[in-house]
Parts: sequence; C-alpha cells; structure tokens
Amino acid sequence: MNGLDRFRSYKAILGIYREGRYIPSHTRGVSDIIGCIPKQGRYLAIEVKRPGGKLTPEQQQFIDIINAVGGLAFVAHLVDEVIVRLPAAWVLHR
Repeated sequence: MNGLDRFRSYKAILGIYREGRYIPSHTRGVSDIIGCIPKQGRYLAIEVKRPGGKLTPEQQQFIDIINAVGGLAFVAHLVDEVIVRLPAAWVLHR
C-alpha cells in the first residue's frame, strides 16, 4: 500500500454514527497547525497541547499517517519544541 492509498483508507474510515445519524468527522484528529514546508513540498502538521496535555487516539492516528507518508507531524507543548523540530526538517531534506 503506497502513501496515497493509506491516505484514502484513512479518509474512508473518518466518520461516526451517533444517535442514528452520520456525523462526518473529517476534522476530528486533524492537527491545529497544518502547512507545507517551503522548497520541499512536505506536508507539515503540528498538534499544539498545553504542557501535560495528551493526544486523542484520532490525533495520534493523524500524526502517524502523516509521518508514514513522508510528511512531518509532531506534538508541541512549547514553542521551543517547534523551533527544534522545524530546522531539522529543512536540513534533512534539502
């Protein structure tokens, strides 16, 4: 299964039934900050949490899928964590 197939599979399972009706959850689990790393075109997803905050299973699944298909996704509790992770991404894939 290639990255696109994994993404399509992920999209296919997004959605829940509650009280007899379908609730599309296409935004459930999607990171707070999404973007594209310049010059690389890599997908970037940053989930922002308070110190001590924990991911939901949907958030962890989203992060895992983005990383599995070549994007960069991570959790940041502090701005310093973002500063450390982003320069590494630019240097790694130039």
